[in-house]
Amino acid sequence: MSDIAGIDSGLTLQKPTSGVCRTGDNGFVVGHAYIDKLSRAQLLSSVSRFDCLGIDAPILPKNTLHYDPRPVERLFMRGAFQKRCKPGASHVAGTGQALRRSGRDTAIQFAAETYTQGSCPYPRVQIDQNIVEAFPNAFLGVMLDQQAIDETSPSRGKKTDMFFFLCNTHGAFKALEQHLGWQDAAFWAAFPTTTNHDDLAALVCAATAVCAHLGKYVAVGDVSGGYFFLPPWPLWKPWARRAVEAARKERDFCGIVNLWINGEVFGANDQLP
Repeated sequence: MSDIAGIDSGLTLQKPTSGVCRTGDNGFVVGHAYIDKLSRAQLLSSVSRFDCLGIDAPILPKNTLHYDPRPVERLFMRGAFQKRCKPGASHVAGTGQALRRSGRDTAIQFAAETYTQGSCPYPRVQIDQNIVEAFPNAFLGVMLDQQAIDETSPSRGKKTDMFFFLCNTHGAFKALEQHLGWQDAAFWAAFPTTTNHDDLAALVCAATAVCAHLGKYVAVGDVSGGYFFLPPWPLWKPWARRAVEAARKERDFCGIVNLWINGEVFGANDQLP
């Protein structure tokens, strides 16, 4: 196995609102910390370097910070995704831009603790670091049936928690565990018992990084604006497959947004598996 970490960004120094998770050879940990490196590192202690780190915030090219609209965010604001797992617009002043800065700051914090290469190909936005962007709402949402999501209609602030609950009750996490074959029993045992928002978000961030590390993932986006890393393609529900298939062929995204599946890049005219 290896060592994987997930960090839910958090946006304040006033409370410990940053979820942190570690899974792999050196054992499982989940909890919440302040957003400074020391607080997070204390939870991740005993591991000097991680094979992959998933961060719930925009990941742009290394040492870059811009406020241009991101193609991947615009794509997930359309069609069926708009109603079910719409992201915030991180180019908008306020919490949007704050989240973008948080992603950059978190990546800088742990750049030295993250390996620069691995055995599996995936789009490394920070080209010399194994750091990927997690988007829990979409990661969870694409594994849920359309009816299950539409019947709950949670408010935006409660969506991650509700989707997490539904993934437990509908067997999505069990299916993910079986598909990935990631051998950390304590990590998987935490999914049905975790209710704290920061902790469950960190679990999803770590699961996102596990997918990338094992080469069993879907990534949607572009180099400049970054990629959402999502569950393996076989676990996507039909509505989500149709939605991403239609969106990537739209004029606004054709030739701009790439879709990676397990290391293979699919253009707008390529047939998906």
